[in-house]
Amino acid sequence: MNKIVFGLLSLIVVFGLVACAPAPQEDIDVLETVTVETDSVVVPTGMTYQVVLNNIEFMPADLEIVVGDTVEWVNKDYSSYHEETDDEQDRDALGREEGISHTITFESMGIDRQLPPGSTTTYTFTEAGEFAYLCQFHPSMQGRIIVH
Repeated sequence: MNKIVFGLLSLIVVFGLVACAPAPQEDIDVLETVTVETDSVVVPTGMTYQVVLNNIEFMPADLEIVVGDTVEWVNKDYSSYHEETDDEQDRDALGREEGISHTITFESMGIDRQLPPGSTTTYTFTEAGEFAYLCQFHPSMQGRIIVH
């Protein structure tokens, strides 16, 4: 009889343990990776740097930038006509609108832009290299843009 009681107790313990065991995990579906193609590309915009034309020189004469950057040239060259002033009313009163015209000429790239007093021009550099430029009216006025 001890064997029967022991056997029954053993069965109860085994069934109890099986009932407490965690349920088997169900199969998990893996989601597919979806690739979306688009015609547009987000390209970070470059920086803009300024070169000022004054006193018959480019300031700065040499400028280092990276591909995608833009250079803006600003003609503020009134130096040979009147003393320098940053105030527009003073400049107008002094007749500084006469100023000095310049060019931005990149012979290697075939670019030649006239820059009357007070005007600006820009160029965005799309490839690396060293690009020398000058003013055709004042050949001693030379500059260089180094693009990395």
